[in-house]
Amino acid sequence: MEITLEQLKDKLTNDHRWIERAIIVLYHNQTHDEQILQETSHHNGVGFSGSDANFMSSLARQIEENRYNRPLGSRLTQNQFNALFTTKNGSRVSKVAKYARQIYQNYIVPGIRSSVVC
Repeated sequence: MEITLEQLKDKLTNDHRWIERAIIVLYHNQTHDEQILQETSHHNGVGFSGSDANFMSSLARQIEENRYNRPLGSRLTQNQFNALFTTKNGSRVSKVAKYARQIYQNYIVPGIRSSVVC
């Protein structure tokens, strides 16, 4: 199944499984020191932006910690999912969907979609 960038943005806005997996993918794109410090110190175009690094890294750690006792899509609380959205011009905007191009270019286009985003 092929997926477009717009379809990916939709999944990263509306599907908890895709949101959780994307957070893990982005976290693993952080350098080791960025993961430990939960911040962005290398501006290499992958991983989290500086403003998202601390919060998203903490979510990624929680998602990974819950991988054996909770199914993908239910490893974060509803309040945590709600915190992943902001309102811009009256519309709900996903903080994860803003990384869709990074995920699309690095994982979907090269054809390793199934192992990265479920």
